[in-house]
Amino acid sequence: MNQALLKVFMCGLPALTMWSTVSAVALDEGMAESLNTQQVEPTLKKPQPAPAQFDEDLLRLSSVYPMVDLTKFAQADAVLPGRYLLDVFVNNQWQKNTLVTFKQTSASTVSLCVDDALLLALNVAPRAISEAEAACPTLQERLPGASDQLNFSSLRLNLVVPQAWLNDTGYTMIPPALWDKGDVAAYFDYNANSYGTWPDEGRRQVDHALGIRTGLHFGSWALRHSGYYNRPSQRSGHYQSNDTYLQTELSNWRSQLKIGDFYGYSQFIDGVKLRGIELKTDDRMLPAQWRGYAPVVRGVAMTHAKVTIRQQQRIIYESTVPPGAFAIRDLSPLGYAGDLNVTVTEADGREVSFIVPFSSVAQLIRPGSVYYSMALGRLHYADSVTNDSVWQGSMQYGLTNYVTVNSAFQLHPDFQVLLVGSAFNTQLGAFGIDFLQTTAKMGNGQNERGQQLKLNYHKYVAPTATTLNVTAYRYSEKGFRNLDAYLGASNHHTERQEYAGRPKQELAFSVSQELPERWGTFYMSGLFRQSWAQSGYDKEVQFGYSNSYKRLGYGVSFNQVADVNSGDKKNRLLLTLSMPFDVASRPQYIHVNHNHSEQEQGYTQIGVSGALDQHNRWSYQVSANKQKTDHSLSAGTYYRSGKGNLSASVTTTKYSHQVSLGASGAVVLHPYGLTLSESLGDAFAIVYAQGAKGAELRNMPGTFLNHQGIAVLSSVNPYEVNEIGINPANMPLGVSLKQSHKQLVPRGNTVSLVRFQTKIGRMVLFELNDVEGKRLPMGADVVNAEGESLGFVGQGGRTLLQLSQTQGIFWVKWGVDETQKCQFQYQLNAQAPSQGPEKHVLNCQKVEYKEHDE
Repeated sequence: MNQALLKVFMCGLPALTMWSTVSAVALDEGMAESLNTQQVEPTLKKPQPAPAQFDEDLLRLSSVYPMVDLTKFAQADAVLPGRYLLDVFVNNQWQKNTLVTFKQTSASTVSLCVDDALLLALNVAPRAISEAEAACPTLQERLPGASDQLNFSSLRLNLVVPQAWLNDTGYTMIPPALWDKGDVAAYFDYNANSYGTWPDEGRRQVDHALGIRTGLHFGSWALRHSGYYNRPSQRSGHYQSNDTYLQTELSNWRSQLKIGDFYGYSQFIDGVKLRGIELKTDDRMLPAQWRGYAPVVRGVAMTHAKVTIRQQQRIIYESTVPPGAFAIRDLSPLGYAGDLNVTVTEADGREVSFIVPFSSVAQLIRPGSVYYSMALGRLHYADSVTNDSVWQGSMQYGLTNYVTVNSAFQLHPDFQVLLVGSAFNTQLGAFGIDFLQTTAKMGNGQNERGQQLKLNYHKYVAPTATTLNVTAYRYSEKGFRNLDAYLGASNHHTERQEYAGRPKQELAFSVSQELPERWGTFYMSGLFRQSWAQSGYDKEVQFGYSNSYKRLGYGVSFNQVADVNSGDKKNRLLLTLSMPFDVASRPQYIHVNHNHSEQEQGYTQIGVSGALDQHNRWSYQVSANKQKTDHSLSAGTYYRSGKGNLSASVTTTKYSHQVSLGASGAVVLHPYGLTLSESLGDAFAIVYAQGAKGAELRNMPGTFLNHQGIAVLSSVNPYEVNEIGINPANMPLGVSLKQSHKQLVPRGNTVSLVRFQTKIGRMVLFELNDVEGKRLPMGADVVNAEGESLGFVGQGGRTLLQLSQTQGIFWVKWGVDETQKCQFQYQLNAQAPSQGPEKHVLNCQKVEYKEHDE
């Protein structure tokens, strides 16, 4: 059934009303257990809107036939018997894309047929499935208390199933069985730039640079390489290899495995380049609401109660729990701070409220969680592989709601690092403390030790909407360094001058203050550093304020940098104004910046930027800059084609001229050929819809399928449900999509080939008459020789069909009587018209018709 054609050719029908959504109460694990031992009441539905009413005299017009039964159009999302490729959801969680059968179960009812295979594939527990007695058992017959809702326009079927009937497999997690297996593809990702300077006096300078990333994907494995080529002016070029490794995932361990040349990962210790093997946790495999840190909210309900959790006056979680103790583990807090206000509303209306403190620093993880990394290999140093082996690793463990412990180490034959630390979530804020010690073997054979102490603090003060972050370091006088600095030293002797520039302590802080409504935001930050050779501090402080008045945005900031050794102190004041405006419905911006400095030349800059096309693919920027002794003009443009990006800029000053050209993108080799793309992410997808040239990717506006029906979706979210959509607006006539959306759960190091089914044929407009030359009635069904629906008859006996064969037959039915059926035989022209559908007038040939089984 083609909804678009129905809207065009049945313009006499009123708009279809929308089906109401099914409301259901989310059940937690405790309620699921209780429901296993008691009867589940049917899920309640909201009342559906009254069916649409049709004026038969108006719709029949000149037809001499009795009015066709239009009850199938009276309700939104009406479906004809047949098999449809749908995205199936369970409690709004996507499960799979599969063929689903609908059958006529009564004179006016078409029902979903539910078999064992479908239910088991949707995570339904076998114990919950009732035996099928009918040829087409409904969902309610197979699962008491369940219901189904079809959104035919988006080809989405949602089943509402009590949680008690689902397998106990952590339902909010996406099981690895639903992850895409990955396909075979290779890619070359590039970022090229050329920069030229022409001074009025002196030699012209032109520099060229090229960064590359290449990869070969095969299933869940990926072979990757990255490097950088640089060719300075008047000098030979040099290529530097960054990494080359083989990667795959270990889903049972929730980890990624690397083998080859790579930079070892550690959250706590400076990583080094190794040739070896690495295994580390990948929390992207967890549901989004389980990542990062959040406390477990525990409480006791006296009845079936509603639990509501608010943070910063916003509801972030709401669910129903059974009587008894409950524990909520899958919270998604807002940011890194803001106490959680918990309200338990009992069935009789009583309310109990309490507060769970919540502040977080980077070291905090959820209670019971474990994150680790482990790497072992030969050290890569100064563009060569040494014989020195390095072993490094780290681990974090969520001990309780309020305490996380962490540790890390790095072992080299002559250099060792050990770190221990902890993080705390308290009512006063979140604290983190890490102690790190290094041991280095010096040239005189002695071991030298150094220490680093790190403290960090984070707090959000809800009454005043104030956010505070503080990080402090303290270093030992002698011995502290990282492995890279140790290997880079000219000698390893303990000479006093080696410590002259060693850091002693460092303090960094930031404060952000949200002012009352329409009063804007104030912020302040500072950085203070001191080395062992200094008596004072180098410092950098900044204050700022930003706000808007109607469409005008404005801000002011003050920055001061002070060097204790030279005594220099530089003050800088910056004022900014920004105003948006539209030209031909395209966003444009005018901005003014004024920078005032006593020690240096200040400047005033006026500029305009915006988009040049409706898809915002082509943007520009033009500005003029005025200083005391100089002035400059600059212009730049950026074009995003969907097959790569191009940029260019030019700047002219009183003394020189600069020009830059850039290009970035990727070339992807896949089973259907070679495709150009924008720069690629860690995981990406190739979208293929045969014949659908010109269709736009909804996920990447401005990116269209090429002449092969292929486009590259440059980035997808690994281990999450990604909805891939195609806008068919610009497709060729005669090509239609059997589905316009698909669900994809990609892996973290794979390329996924997403195939959309299309129907390719010629669009033909038929004017249909019966054996006496009278027009057939509007609303009559058009079916092929196999009994599959092709469409409907519109006003004046016209129907628009998409046909894949140049000749054949079809049937039109407008009643249950044998005389109310006609067969039509068609013969299309040798060539289709260049524009618009082909047109034919057909007369009924015979009225014999045989019903076909589904």
